[in-house]
Amino acid sequence: MKKSTIITIIAFALGVVILAAGFILLTDNNISNQIFTTTTTTIAQGGGETEPAPEYIEYDFSEENISDWIELGQYKGLDVEVDQVKISDSDIDTQIHILLCQKDLHSKQLSGKITENIIFNFDYTGYLLNEDGTRGEAFEGGTGTNQLAYIDGNNLVTVDSSGLGGFIDGFAQGMIDMSVGETKAIKITFPEDYSATMAGKNTEFVVKINYIAKTTFDNSTASYISNNEYTTVSAYR
Repeated sequence: MKKSTIITIIAFALGVVILAAGFILLTDNNISNQIFTTTTTTIAQGGGETEPAPEYIEYDFSEENISDWIELGQYKGLDVEVDQVKISDSDIDTQIHILLCQKDLHSKQLSGKITENIIFNFDYTGYLLNEDGTRGEAFEGGTGTNQLAYIDGNNLVTVDSSGLGGFIDGFAQGMIDMSVGETKAIKITFPEDYSATMAGKNTEFVVKINYIAKTTFDNSTASYISNNEYTTVSAYR
């Protein structure tokens, strides 16, 4: 018999043996179940070699050399525009006046006209306008009494102990030059992007000016509003 024929027969026999062994392994439930159970158990228990957990080190970057961590680019020849903020004595006076009114440290002036940066007290009631332009019913949320505010350009800014707020556009323009004691109707159309109930609504606000707020700033007041941090007007300013 040729040598090549013998090799072929041996290879075929080995293949048969391997196939038979594989068939027995897959069909023997006890053996296959043991294999899969062992494998599952090993995975569930984290069997096998595991890599060590990474070591985390806490750094206090306030004590580190930041250049060891970050490399900044070399930027040269760049033009940078910086807004120059200038604070005038009038600006300081206005802010002190606002603060004193927020703390209810003001008196009532019962005469005069409303101009910019003068804090005044007023009442208002807002009404919906009918299609023919006549006044309809007062709408919810459109009424206020004893409101402190001042006009800043086209804005009416409210002043109270919780801070500063704002009114819808049209108030400031309608109230400028009103006199103390005067009542005036101001027509305002709410913007389309306002709340769903008021968007685009035509309204009329009846506004009455009650008084102009007057304040006095002295050493005692400076000490009071700064919790004794500043005891003179000049120091506080």
